[in-house]
Amino acid sequence: MTQTPIQRHNQTVLASLEKGDLVEFPRFKGIYSHWAVYVGDNNVVHLTGDPNAQSSVNANPSHVFYICGVMYSKAKVQLDNFFAVAAKSKARKNNNKDIIFSPDDTGSIVQRALNKIGDDIGYHILWKNCEYFASWCRYGEGWSNQRGSLYLKYRRRFSYLELKINIKYKIYSYLKYEEISYLPFYIKN
Repeated sequence: MTQTPIQRHNQTVLASLEKGDLVEFPRFKGIYSHWAVYVGDNNVVHLTGDPNAQSSVNANPSHVFYICGVMYSKAKVQLDNFFAVAAKSKARKNNNKDIIFSPDDTGSIVQRALNKIGDDIGYHILWKNCEYFASWCRYGEGWSNQRGSLYLKYRRRFSYLELKINIKYKIYSYLKYEEISYLPFYIKN
């Protein structure tokens, strides 16, 4: 069977992964990404929809999410094959938060991820999502860059408090936005 360019790309990414690496799977033309922790043997641990917790339309919109058109209100940590999670996405190794956070040792990262398999976890699209979970596994501290990205996309102005909350990691992303070229003014030790 002939591999598609995406499958070949993902095979190359998989070959480069080491246990404890974070893997990003861009979805829907990069509007958001799914995140996982590579644990070896072609497997990743990730936060995904709990099939036993399909949501109703009356649920809090910030606590629901969609996977393949199905709405969920609760997430579950699962161990899955890298290629099953990648699906049609071009995966990429993304340990970019290592610039800000110090990753824990590989054994701790993998153990933290594996210990959560099967756990039902509340979900919030901005604060407690799959990127938050993967970051927590690697660094012992959850962080979702997607919150800042979505926020920037839909609301261009920040109060000083919002900047302070986001500044720990988002500074590199903010600097590319012309609208916020004044950001360094707020950065003080």
